[in-house]
Amino acid sequence: MPPARGRQQAASPRPRPPQSPAYSNVKPLQRKAANPAANPPGGNPPGGNPPGGKQSGSPPSGSPPNGVTPLFQDRKQSQRTAFSWRWFRRSTLVFIVSMLTVLFLIALLQGVVTQTQVRIDDLNTRIAEEEESKRVLQRQETEMNTPAQFVEVAKNKLGMVTPTTVIYLHPPLRQ
Repeated sequence: MPPARGRQQAASPRPRPPQSPAYSNVKPLQRKAANPAANPPGGNPPGGNPPGGKQSGSPPSGSPPNGVTPLFQDRKQSQRTAFSWRWFRRSTLVFIVSMLTVLFLIALLQGVVTQTQVRIDDLNTRIAEEEESKRVLQRQETEMNTPAQFVEVAKNKLGMVTPTTVIYLHPPLRQ
């Protein structure tokens, strides 16, 4: 008769794959017997280990007694180490990228400052040239306003001559 719907059949245990050579030196954990008669004093226990010595498959000292073998502890430790290395590499990468960004921004700002300084220097040069030309024009204006300059312009440009005699004109009287 077929099984009813919704019920699961008891699954047979899956066969374990053969162990790889990397784990061939790991032995199963052997526990001491709870019965003191199983470990006779002065004699070898049934496992074949000498008294007072470590069992061949027992975990090293400092490992938890719950059956976790050093292999898994190493795996956890290597995962922690791998995580810390990943974190270190990522933080180092972030630090390097941020430093490169800061250096790029500093170089960019230095370029802007340099361009601004060149422009300021050009403007200062133009200001100095214009102030010099202003002084020259003020000197020319002062020279042009002297009486000697008026006489020279009148003789040379306007064709006037200096009179030899002075003639005074009297206006007619009004009646």
